[in-house]
Amino acid sequence: MQLPEAAWQTVLEAMGMPADRIGLYIEMVKSFNSGWIHFGNLGAETFHGPTTVQAFAHKLIKDEE
Repeated sequence: MQLPEAAWQTVLEAMGMPADRIGLYIEMVKSFNSGWIHFGNLGAETFHGPTTVQAFAHKLIKDEE
């Protein structure tokens, strides 16, 4: 079920979002919905660093011990 755009402001307020951020959040969601903002552009450069998620998690757990 989709929430009508007219209700977004009220629902976000009820969820506790700060009033000064609601307009920006709605603008961002509208940009995603319209396709103006999107990820995964064909031909975009990708970069993979030398650290895997597994190595990061292992170090994080080891550092906590």
